Amino acid sequence: MDRDKFTSVIISPGYGAGWSTWNEPSDAYDIELADLLMEGDMDKAIEYCDNNEKYAGGIEYAEVVAISKGTEFIIREYDGSEWIEYKEKIDWEVA
Repeated sequence: MDRDKFTSVIISPGYGAGWSTWNEPSDAYDIELADLLMEGDMDKAIEYCDNNEKYAGGIEYAEVVAISKGTEFIIREYDGSEWIEYKEKIDWEVA
């Protein structure tokens, strides 16, 4: 992934525990963890969470989303399932 053009965002779409929403907001952008997930090394990813005092719930379902720099988005969560919502895709209501 070209980090000059994209930001790695970690989300957990599985139900139960959300990775990004159950940890510190900045954890969604953890480059070292994102690299472990993209390599598919789940054992090292869990070990990394444990060693860095991060809640590992949801990490087994985690995925890394590449978002173009400058894109406005928010991480949404329902019942532990996380997804990315992009600002330009929201149909706003007008009073």
